[in-house]
Amino acid sequence: MSAKTKTFLRKAGLTDYEVNAYFALLEKGALTARQISYGAQIPFSKV
Repeated sequence: MSAKTKTFLRKAGLTDYEVNAYFALLEKGALTARQISYGAQIPFSKV
């Protein structure tokens, strides 16, 4: 993930959790909430 892209998304109002989930979905395609949590290494409750 590009640091420049992450910075842009943060300035657009996304949280770090949202940015990580977004990139996980871009990389892997459709995922369940549990798969996003595991793949993006974010708490399941934040998905």
